Amino acid sequence: MKLQKIKTLVKLGIPNLLRVVLYRSALKFGGAKALFKSREPIAGSFFTKQTLPIIEALDYKDSFSAFGWHEVSLNEIPDWHASVLDGGKHNAGLTHWSDIPDFGLAGDIKLYWELSRFDWVIHHALNYLSGDEASFNKLNQWLSDWSEKNPCNLGVNWKCGQEASIRVIHLTLAALLLKQELSDSFVKLLTQHLERISPSMMYAVAQDNNHGTSEAAALFVGGCFLRGKDSRAQKWLNKGRYWLENRTNRLILEDGSFSQYSTNYHRLMLDTLSYCEYIRRHFGQPDFSSSFYKKARKATSWLFDLVEPISGDVPNLGANDGARLIPLSSAPYRDYRPTVQLAANLFYGALAFEGEGDYNLPIMLLSLPSCRERLDLSHEKLSKEGGFALLRHGNSKVFFRFPRFRFRPSQCDAMHVDLWVNEKNILRDGGSYSYNAGEQWLEYFQGVASHNTAQFDDREQMPKISRFLFGEWLTAISKDEIHSEKDGSSYSACYTDYLGGRHCRQVTLKDAVLEVKDQPSGFKDKVVFRWRLLPGKYSIQGNHVIGEQVVINVDSDEPVLLRIVDGWESRFYYQKKQLPVLEVELQKQSSVLTTIQW
Repeated sequence: MKLQKIKTLVKLGIPNLLRVVLYRSALKFGGAKALFKSREPIAGSFFTKQTLPIIEALDYKDSFSAFGWHEVSLNEIPDWHASVLDGGKHNAGLTHWSDIPDFGLAGDIKLYWELSRFDWVIHHALNYLSGDEASFNKLNQWLSDWSEKNPCNLGVNWKCGQEASIRVIHLTLAALLLKQELSDSFVKLLTQHLERISPSMMYAVAQDNNHGTSEAAALFVGGCFLRGKDSRAQKWLNKGRYWLENRTNRLILEDGSFSQYSTNYHRLMLDTLSYCEYIRRHFGQPDFSSSFYKKARKATSWLFDLVEPISGDVPNLGANDGARLIPLSSAPYRDYRPTVQLAANLFYGALAFEGEGDYNLPIMLLSLPSCRERLDLSHEKLSKEGGFALLRHGNSKVFFRFPRFRFRPSQCDAMHVDLWVNEKNILRDGGSYSYNAGEQWLEYFQGVASHNTAQFDDREQMPKISRFLFGEWLTAISKDEIHSEKDGSSYSACYTDYLGGRHCRQVTLKDAVLEVKDQPSGFKDKVVFRWRLLPGKYSIQGNHVIGEQVVINVDSDEPVLLRIVDGWESRFYYQKKQLPVLEVELQKQSSVLTTIQW
């Protein structure tokens, strides 16, 4: 295990390790309290009422959805130190944030952070623009109460630089929507946030994930807003621009995939880039680098190809913390069309989706010019650097995940297959549920049992090094292109794990049928293939599984055991539901052909 850990740490990168060591050393030896000083709460009004035209396209909402599924009333000021789900109090109080552990004090810390992401700031602003005068007063009242109950750098809501960055983005977005001349209170609040974010930027960069893009964006955006109001504004702006371009160039691969191998974190990153480009234009700042725009376009195209155009849903791939950065649409949380439509407008000057729909609201509210050119949908897509293959045929598509890790994997999902027929997700991924809901659930949702793939001898595909870190990263041998013919298309890949288990899989999509050919080897006692099914009724008849939507047939030269078991999926953060899982157990080496018909 020690050697595995050393090998994995080296893969994370020596510069990143040094950044983490320096940052944590500063916290450990008391430097945090000197660097991140506490401040008195801010008094006064944050927003000044302007007479603005009512926007007929907006409907008044008396609640908003935490994590995309839990309704929170907009009528009463919440308890900022309580869980958004059950009201339980976080017991850290107004301790300096550097003394509050990430885990252990009160369960999942994200349940306490959620209300302090300031989604409600946008919702109050939109309600005011829809004609509700009271919402403007609520906006100031809620912000005053938050400031009083969360003095700068004290308490759980100041612990994370990315959480502070999301607040910056939502505060400034509301200021734009409400056409604000910034008040002294607003400037102070924004300044306190940039003072919190800037010194910990090296730690955000070391994560090689959305922390770096989000915190760089907050510095750039905040710096633009504070020019002429704070002498440090240009420094923050320049620092944000530098790291935003740096992170975009490093973390978005040439095929458009993102370092976190997650559809929801890809959306968060893309919304971040879109907002920064919008702010750059609004304040007349120089263009970003050509590399920034190249990577932003690739990231837009990557997500566009995955979106189901009727519902806006996407494969439930990778980690998902419930974030939706630009909540300017009443579209459901799992509708990704508003993000792609906005990014297509800003980075391509094109439409991703035609016709009327809530996905057009961000463009309308931000007064962006309309576009006539249509963004072309790829028939098939191979993201070889990120490890994704997308096959299409008729009204169906298959998403095939093969292991290719430049950055750390968050789940054992090698060789996972997602099947979509029209807008229905027939074979589905488990999601991630929670980052701290107990070891049982962390292991399940990060582990191989949460995906449509093979498991050798009841073990994981990669050994666990720590809570969020796997060792012995897998690397697939795969084709350079998707094989396409008139009657369908196919793709194949193989990997060998650290204990010699080998899995080769070929997926072939044809008219109303998906064929998956598996060749497992190197296992000791057994291999189990799982197919996580669309909820419904299923029955086993020999080697056939009969469902309401599909019929599954399993063929092998060696005997196989079929069973339907209860599994779990999480399509929203901290929400899980049962679903049927077909398990196919093989005890001797043999190829297995699974045919799914609809």
